[in-house]
Amino acid sequence: MKRSELCVVGEEEMIAPFRAAGMDVYPLSKNPNEDIESLIKNDYKIIFFPEDILKNLSGIFTRLKGQTFPLLISLPSSKGKGESVERIKEIIKKAVGIEVYWEEE
Repeated sequence: MKRSELCVVGEEEMIAPFRAAGMDVYPLSKNPNEDIESLIKNDYKIIFFPEDILKNLSGIFTRLKGQTFPLLISLPSSKGKGESVERIKEIIKKAVGIEVYWEEE
């Protein structure tokens, strides 16, 4: 049941903290494209997903290019290559007009 305009889709260990915070969460199936398409059809405005499925979603990104919503945001994952951190930095830079720096461990 949809409770908000934003949700998180991913593996159970990734979505569990978001579920505990009361957000709408959905487990990732074997077909990430169908998962994201389903969430778009359910009118979610912001959809967070693990960066390791980013390459599977190129067709969706192409189709949504130029639209304000839905906003698809990849989150760093243990399997990813760090593209999400760079993408989040760019989103913040566009939103607030300054570069944000994270300390590297």
